[in-house]
Amino acid sequence: MNKAAQNKGFSLIEMAIVIVIISLTIAGIIAGKSLVSAGKINAALSEYTQLESYINLFQNTYSFLPGDFPDATQYWPGSHNGNGNGALEFWPASETPYHWQVHLNLAGILSSPPPARCQHDTPEGISCGYPTQAVSGKKFGWNIASINNELYASLSSGSSTSTGWIGGSISPKIAKLIDSKADDGIANSGLITAINAHYAHVHFGTNRCINGSSQYAISQNHSDPICVLQWKF
Repeated sequence: MNKAAQNKGFSLIEMAIVIVIISLTIAGIIAGKSLVSAGKINAALSEYTQLESYINLFQNTYSFLPGDFPDATQYWPGSHNGNGNGALEFWPASETPYHWQVHLNLAGILSSPPPARCQHDTPEGISCGYPTQAVSGKKFGWNIASINNELYASLSSGSSTSTGWIGGSISPKIAKLIDSKADDGIANSGLITAINAHYAHVHFGTNRCINGSSQYAISQNHSDPICVLQWKF
């Protein structure tokens, strides 16, 4: 074999093949991420619809919201009564964040009750919320509460406070995609609205869910879980 043949580099065809392989690999990674995002969006939409049907079924049967039912102990001794005022009030804590799930379980609508304990703000905490496939992490789930006399569900790590929900669960990009698919895509209007998570500044610095009052902060190009979506029933 001559010296020229030994020093021969990649041919144009070989280089083209390498470029194609790299391109396909990158495309596969991007497609995979898109599928994950689509899965989260579809899970959130499906779970919300399911929750709404559960609550409507309970309310049509017992004439009260689950968790607010004032005669619960008459039907299920040992359970907890709500105050029957038509709202789920967790601030001040007159009706605890998970009794709505307990009532749904006792009524045979949910197959299992929520955890007996809930530690919202610790890394090893568990969620009292209804389980979700839309958000990763054991602290997150669906929580329901009344805010300003309106009933909302949220994907968050905790129940409602006097001003909102504890703990964000999704990024501005995913929040925007969900809002756009199911509603109007605007953070402060429609049936789906968004807020900046409590304590987000502690964990994620200057990153925010919303720019101003109406636009999701997707231009910040981060995936920090700093958004709380509120779904009005």
